[in-house]
Amino acid sequence: TIVSDKGRGGGIFTLDLSIDSEGSIGEARIGSLPGTAAATDVRDPEGLVRTQTGYLVSGEDQRIVEYDLEGYPTGREAAIPGDMSQDNVTFNMGFEALAFDGDNTVFTGTEGPLPSDEGFCPVEDLGQLLRIQSFNADDLSASSRYLYLMDKPVYANVPEDAMHVHGVSAMTALPDGRLAVLEREVYTNLATVTAISRVKIYLVDPRNDRGGILCKSLLHEFSTGIDLMNWELNLANYEGMCTITLPDRSPALVMVCDAQGHLGYSWGRINSRLKDYIRIIRL
Repeated sequence: TIVSDKGRGGGIFTLDLSIDSEGSIGEARIGSLPGTAAATDVRDPEGLVRTQTGYLVSGEDQRIVEYDLEGYPTGREAAIPGDMSQDNVTFNMGFEALAFDGDNTVFTGTEGPLPSDEGFCPVEDLGQLLRIQSFNADDLSASSRYLYLMDKPVYANVPEDAMHVHGVSAMTALPDGRLAVLEREVYTNLATVTAISRVKIYLVDPRNDRGGILCKSLLHEFSTGIDLMNWELNLANYEGMCTITLPDRSPALVMVCDAQGHLGYSWGRINSRLKDYIRIIRL
């Protein structure tokens, strides 16, 4: 199940993937839910998990709303702490990631630092501090909070006419209770014909948190972008991630990107559109 930030209501859709024994993706089919089709409100949905009672969907409106299995709102919402309310976060840097440990804990966090944390950097070579917030899945009350320190961005000095985004866009819970956290940095500059997306997936363990900054270990990293010399046009802004079991019963991560409605871009004689990429990473 996936969400679309262009969808109404919870923006919930089904995604059926055909995956062979080698972990290669074949056919991909998208289906809709009646609750999504019937909705009239627009929330900018970003993250989704399925719990024992339905779906929870986070959005840029700084709400985590529950929907039933047909996509209709149940009337329940998570109790968002005041410093994470819509009035207290940086515009367009709110809730993106959402994870569920399969038991009773839901995790989320803002894409970028809270305004009160901006500029916090205890170590010179590291980046911004984020706060991961957990909730009780049964009553959606706020629970524990954890500190997460991002890597320093590669593109630290960005020209005014360039686009740059750096933050945590997704997280998912692994079967052993750890969280996989997706840090991604996207930089585009039309003047220099530069477009690159850098992805790092880190593992953290909130269960063994000691009240400091979470220890993180690198699981996987890769990059996509525009490389005219090699005729590569595979820029992908990954914003979704979940765990699956492959046909050989090995665990893996599935990642999906945000193609911005197949946004088009053009440099000189090159005209192309962003594509919907799905990526599998074996654990």
